[in-house]
Amino acid sequence: MAALANSGNNVYTAWQNNDTGHWNVFFAKRSDGGKTLKTMMISAPNKGHTIV
Repeated sequence: MAALANSGNNVYTAWQNNDTGHWNVFFAKRSDGGKTLKTMMISAPNKGHTIV
């Protein structure tokens, strides 16, 4: 299940994924009126570190 939030023209979403057999958390941001979506993995708990 994804979480959504907005502030002004920005839209933010976060979700978890287990496609590789390991749970990861992703974050995406739209800040240009919806033209592009920037996505990043913000955690990899099974590897013990955070990616920003």
